[in-house]
Amino acid sequence: MHKVLITEAVDIATEIYLGVIMDRARQAPLIMASAEGGVEIEVTAEKNPDAIKRLHVDPLYGVQSFEARGLAAQLHDDPGVVRQIATVIERLYNVYREVDASLAEVNPLIVNGAGKVLAIDAKLNVDDNALYRHVDI
Repeated sequence: MHKVLITEAVDIATEIYLGVIMDRARQAPLIMASAEGGVEIEVTAEKNPDAIKRLHVDPLYGVQSFEARGLAAQLHDDPGVVRQIATVIERLYNVYREVDASLAEVNPLIVNGAGKVLAIDAKLNVDDNALYRHVDI
């Protein structure tokens, strides 16, 4: 069976990378974000490592709203957009945790010309060892 997904084009003013992985060295989830979205994060890490913002999350408490807002404020300067990005950060982390993901990312997370934040593409890798807990997946 072949399918094609068609959606309307969006006006992209800004592209952002947002991802959650497990930092094995710190034994804690790591949220990575960059205002240089739309490209492979590995390319950004190689060419401009300072463009990648990092937030280690305490696995006991999860990502706190003030932490999400602080990270979002490093990605955009409009307070309304910052609130929207912070909400996406919190929700992406919750999905990552709830499905035992090894990776959850949105790339690009865009801000359109009207200041609305939209996830254009996303990727979710679930830990194979946790699949027995997620029969729905």
